[in-house]
Amino acid sequence: MAELHAGDEFSIGRTVNASGVNWCAATLSDGKAGYLAGTIKVFRIRPVTLAQSTVDVLESPADGSKLKATYMSGDKFTLAGVVKRGETQWVEVRTDSGDVGFVRAGTKIKEIADPQAASNQINISTRKLGFVGWAFSGGAFFGQVPGANLGGIGAAFIGAGAIPSFRGMQAGNPSAPIIFVVCLALGSGFLAGGYSQYCSAFDARSGNRAASANPGYAPASKTTCDRCGNSFPSGFYLEKSQDSRYLCEKCRAGLGA
Repeated sequence: MAELHAGDEFSIGRTVNASGVNWCAATLSDGKAGYLAGTIKVFRIRPVTLAQSTVDVLESPADGSKLKATYMSGDKFTLAGVVKRGETQWVEVRTDSGDVGFVRAGTKIKEIADPQAASNQINISTRKLGFVGWAFSGGAFFGQVPGANLGGIGAAFIGAGAIPSFRGMQAGNPSAPIIFVVCLALGSGFLAGGYSQYCSAFDARSGNRAASANPGYAPASKTTCDRCGNSFPSGFYLEKSQDSRYLCEKCRAGLGA
């Protein structure tokens, strides 16, 4: 399709494996797409800021070259490639206006987080959100813990939505603050609702037991109803019937216990 040479620029996509060999999807500057061997050596073009007081930008990669500019701490520029002249390595730099120059390798820089990468992380986490939330809910349903389904969904909104979007805010993603606020609000609401539901169920069960003529609470180790065979998180859910069996609430109601 095309032959690449040192210095050619292209975009790299996902890696695929074919017959035990890794290949990288690549898109050329003219829009053509294909695959490159996974062993290809590349330089990642990326925006950075200067993390030292100053650095001289030269016109060419050589000592004594004409001075083009002097960057100050915090100035933003793009690393575009590495050039070696003799025993000295130089880094090609570009400004937003397109000016090109060279600085010595070893210049202290700080990488700027890629907002698109942060956005992808948020999108991936959002896709996982429903699965994680319903996994919590399903486990809570079968465990029959009052309010745990709502609490699980709330925890999922915060853990898989609010936290990744907060990282996206730090990376400068423009949509991250909205996602953070929405997920935090929903997560907090579900958690509060689950806690309230649990407290209500606990109070109701405590009231029913206080009014029972034969409370006979099951020991902590007793977690299975002697009639229906269903398992419960603890003996809190079982009471002793008049025939000395430990029954759940539904079975007690059915027997008139």
